[in-house]
Amino acid sequence: MKKKNKQSIDRILSEIHVSDSVLEAAQEELLKENSKATARECRPKLKFKARHIAAVVSCICLVLCAVIIPISMNRGNITMSGGQYSLDELNRMAISCIKDYNAENDMKLFFSSGMVVNSYLYANKNHEDILIKEEYNGVDNPYTLYVLIDSGNSIKDFASYDKLKKDFYIGTVRIYYSIDGEFCKAMFFESEQQYFLECGARSESELREILATIL
Repeated sequence: MKKKNKQSIDRILSEIHVSDSVLEAAQEELLKENSKATARECRPKLKFKARHIAAVVSCICLVLCAVIIPISMNRGNITMSGGQYSLDELNRMAISCIKDYNAENDMKLFFSSGMVVNSYLYANKNHEDILIKEEYNGVDNPYTLYVLIDSGNSIKDFASYDKLKKDFYIGTVRIYYSIDGEFCKAMFFESEQQYFLECGARSESELREILATIL
């Protein structure tokens, strides 16, 4: 390029005036582009492969096993099958008392503080503990307590207890009962257990006295 022509171009460029607003707009656009570029660089890649998903599922399974297996082991022979039984089809064996059964199986079954006459454990064919029957020698008359170890099960012989209509509370425990002459039936639930009581109570007050030895 000739020297004269170069000088003319330089003079023209020096005379061009760019407004401040145009410069500011250009700067803002440049900043936006820089921000987009930075965001693209910092954005994490969320591409999960099949092996990653499988690893996560395996970890979850291990955690569940670590929680469920110890709980199952602590339950011992206690069944959670939800079966229906009659007393005749269950295997009966004599035990010392519910108090000792609690200690041996880490349980908290209710029992009476009265004098124990007999105590029996009923188990199914799979050797799962279903029911405990404990007979007591009361002050005025004997009474019998049945403990259904898992209330998810049911005993056909106790179907009549479902028809009990009268009720009252001892603390937070609701007692269902009926009194027919000198024969009384009562039933209540507590925790995972269902309790059935047979006694000679002739009034609600007498029934409450017996229940006071249990609850």
